[in-house]
Amino acid sequence: MPTLYLHAGLMITALLSALTGASIAIIFRRRRWWLLYHRLLEIGAVLMIVGGFAAAIGMIVLSGEEHFATLHARFGLTTALMAIATICLGFLQLSRRIKKTARPAFRELHRWSGRVTLALLAVSALSGLRLAGIV
Repeated sequence: MPTLYLHAGLMITALLSALTGASIAIIFRRRRWWLLYHRLLEIGAVLMIVGGFAAAIGMIVLSGEEHFATLHARFGLTTALMAIATICLGFLQLSRRIKKTARPAFRELHRWSGRVTLALLAVSALSGLRLAGIV
């Protein structure tokens, strides 16, 4: 049971961190400091997602149940992969190794990937709450 609380706590905190980071990018883009806080919050969110995902895998291993047997587990895996992809796209769009002409495409991919990741985080949270019998 403690692993369940670790998983839930990390994932809820990750959702709040990701929402805050996205809000900063949308609302405070004209400020000099926005990118620093956006990065910190989103990297923190991804680390919490990976930690929460590891806790979920640990729960499944300890329980002896089948991996990715529930819709929540599949949403969680997709969310974790999308979160990692979104962070990578964010760093790529700012990389000097990427041609300046290609950066707008990476920026657009990063933005859409972030939107999809936020939606998946919300759906994963709701499906987890439903699985736990809370919703």
